[in-house]
Amino acid sequence: MSKSQKSPTVKPATRERGEVRYFHGRVKILDDFKELLGRAKAGNSGTSILIQAAPGAGKIALLHRCAKLAENTGWEAVRVNTRAFWDTDTMYQSLGDR
Repeated sequence: MSKSQKSPTVKPATRERGEVRYFHGRVKILDDFKELLGRAKAGNSGTSILIQAAPGAGKIALLHRCAKLAENTGWEAVRVNTRAFWDTDTMYQSLGDR
């Protein structure tokens, strides 16, 4: 995207609440995520996931838990500002010197 084009404004439907104290009903998803991490590590490659659900369904809490699982197994979890998807400079800033 060129500097003259304006990035779309992304407004969250709800405020981010961060990590939750109690986390119910996501055992299968977390097990699948752990398996994905294992396969990516065995294959010596990175991976990505897509999480989609209705507003308020717990996507952010799930992402926090997945990041913690990844970091506990030696991965580095990167938190990328949504603006980065439209602006490469912001993406590079989010990723740092990797």
